[in-house]
Amino acid sequence: MTHHGKDIVAVMGSPIDARKLRSSMTLFDAVSPNDVFRDVLNAFYDGKEDRRSLGAIRKKER
Repeated sequence: MTHHGKDIVAVMGSPIDARKLRSSMTLFDAVSPNDVFRDVLNAFYDGKEDRRSLGAIRKKER
């Protein structure tokens, strides 16, 4: 969170790592809401979750 306001791709070092972070934070937030995971999504991804990760969760719930 000390990097808030910086470009997440630059912080992570590559676009794929930035996508992996978003996916991970989305999944972790799903199992532990109202935790630091949501803070990361808000700070670096405008609060937007990874739709593919959410889709994978929904498939498992069926």
